[in-house]
Amino acid sequence: MPRSTLFRTHRRWLTPALLLCLAVIALPALAEESANEAEETKSLAEAFAPSVARVNVWLRYDRGEPPYGAREGSSWSHSLAQVVRQRRALELGGYVLAPDRVLVRDLQIHPRFVDRIEVWRAGSDPIPAVPFAVFREQDGVILALERPLEDVKPLTFDASAPPPYTSVYYGPREGRWAFATRSAFSKYTVFDGGSVSASVWANALVTTKDGTAVGVTLSSTAQMDGSWRGAPLDWPAYDMPEYKALLDRLGETVRRAILPVHLRFRSPKKDGEESPFSFLRSSDDEGSKETERDVLGVLIDPSRLLVLTAMAPAVTARLETIEVRPEGGAPLVAEFAYSLKDYGAFLARLAQPLPSPVRAAACDPNELRSRLLVAAYVTPQGASSVRWFQHARLESWYQGWRALLFPVLSGNPKSLFLFTPEGEMVALPTSRRSTEQRQPWDDRETLTMPMAHLAPAFASPESDADLSNVPLSEQQERRLAWLGVEMQALNRELARANEVAHLTRDGKSGALVSFVYPDSPAAKAGIEPGAILLRIHTPERPKPIDVAAPGGVPDYMSDLMNQMEKLRAGFPRGRPWPSVENVLNRQLTSIGFENPFTLEYVVDGDVKKQDFVVTEGPTHFEAALPIELEALGFTVKDLTYEVRRYFQLADDAPGVILAEVERGKPASVAGLVPFEIITHVGSEGVADAAAFAKSMKQEGELELTVKNRTRERIVKIKGKP
Repeated sequence: MPRSTLFRTHRRWLTPALLLCLAVIALPALAEESANEAEETKSLAEAFAPSVARVNVWLRYDRGEPPYGAREGSSWSHSLAQVVRQRRALELGGYVLAPDRVLVRDLQIHPRFVDRIEVWRAGSDPIPAVPFAVFREQDGVILALERPLEDVKPLTFDASAPPPYTSVYYGPREGRWAFATRSAFSKYTVFDGGSVSASVWANALVTTKDGTAVGVTLSSTAQMDGSWRGAPLDWPAYDMPEYKALLDRLGETVRRAILPVHLRFRSPKKDGEESPFSFLRSSDDEGSKETERDVLGVLIDPSRLLVLTAMAPAVTARLETIEVRPEGGAPLVAEFAYSLKDYGAFLARLAQPLPSPVRAAACDPNELRSRLLVAAYVTPQGASSVRWFQHARLESWYQGWRALLFPVLSGNPKSLFLFTPEGEMVALPTSRRSTEQRQPWDDRETLTMPMAHLAPAFASPESDADLSNVPLSEQQERRLAWLGVEMQALNRELARANEVAHLTRDGKSGALVSFVYPDSPAAKAGIEPGAILLRIHTPERPKPIDVAAPGGVPDYMSDLMNQMEKLRAGFPRGRPWPSVENVLNRQLTSIGFENPFTLEYVVDGDVKKQDFVVTEGPTHFEAALPIELEALGFTVKDLTYEVRRYFQLADDAPGVILAEVERGKPASVAGLVPFEIITHVGSEGVADAAAFAKSMKQEGELELTVKNRTRERIVKIKGKP
């Protein structure tokens, strides 16, 4: 047998056999190394046993609010509220710096949630303790004990001791207290600019092999600048009087610069038809029914206020007044300036300037890692606000939207404002305005937004303002964009018959054009009935918007809608024509008038793309001005384009449509019903609603020609409006 063939034949068993031989040779050496490491761990545990303590932090609810802290969900397996419910304490390992001073990692929990802190050692009684000092640049605190610990050996540190270094961790593990060791530093990272960091154990001693303490690492990442070295009692820190003064200064800054704002909205218009599926509306309709809202505003300069609330265009359209309520002063009126295009906030101009606006922190967010920051939790409450102050630290960041950095914090981000000790604002709570199609149950996430991200939006309204999200008059409120088509929802059968199943996820999206209005954007672009609309593309939305028609719903809602279909009979009958406030027109409106978009559609199997500009549609039924004839008990509106389409009326055909008929009034008694068309008063044709109201001021019996889709009749009505 050739040598190469022999090798190929036995290759499958040669490698495992070789590995087995190597393992047999190496196992004794590995076993010896493991035994040495175990002995070293045992030796270090014995050396530092007199220098460690156990710390129990007992938590509680405050005013019905559960406790929270910056480490929740990272260092502990359960929420802080669950710790309280389980009637147990948070357990941490502490390091004895003096008989009555113990170092622990900073929990960043507000004192109102802390019932008591106890320090103890095995076999001894717990000793009450309170915070003594908070480090400025290291993630830890020093506790002061009510009385000294007995039989302890305070740690001494030699910052100049040479490597190699070992991390010695003391804390709870698997229900018992234990020491653990490993190499002190691993996974080094060198950043542009030359700074170096390494992964370390948090809340661990850094020692030499012979048990000489060199320093302490309190975070999971250590900067290789030596800041972790030396005795913690020598590290820069705020003692409790200094810490209280720091919080008091922040309280004054917040009182002057973060102000309660009261918004008043015009009452929403009542839709002509309520659907049993109205709950399926987009979550952008959040707040569509409210008439008042209490929020917060941040004074960014003496004359401008950043109002922190996300409002959909339909809500902003109804905004009538902005009232700012400085503490101890009279309410001030502010004027709407513009909505931020990318964030859930808007700018308002103050009629009367205010002093003491916030100063934005100009430093690189990464420079703030582990540094002590001051946190203000502010919640609006009517004409005032509830404020809580404590400290916080930024340990990690994540790269998100537009590659910007966002801090990782827990607590309640909806009310969290971050400041440097010098009083500069680092971050505030706001949401990013969504550009995706969202479901009603989606929660709009509140982010702790760095001020550095928002600053450009304050300076350049030309590029950062959302011009489609503004207050409108009552007449303008119902304005709607349009493409100028009526559509039929696709399904699996239609999609396959038109050979677009592969473009519409087998009929789950897309819409078949059934009619194109003359002189509409679609007509001018040459779109004809039979075209299948697929998607809308915009520069600001990475994800295309799927076109859908009334009646088209996601598969996961179909079962629910089938169950709900039987409820339709229980709802009052509405207008017989489909509303133009469909998904397509609402999405175009949300893009904003005059903004560009590209429509993707199919004609005869060919996929086409056509550029458009969002165009405001003609007045539609919901937007038409109602003319109420109160004495006669009915309301009329002009014939709008979709109404004429439904009743197959020419553009110059006379008439007005009955929008409402009140029961028991003369109009109802005479037999008028909603959504019929009055074409003539006597022998005179009706031009529009205003002319009709004027003609109805005649005395005596009036003869009206009334038409619906199938028949025409004469109705006589008595009375004077």
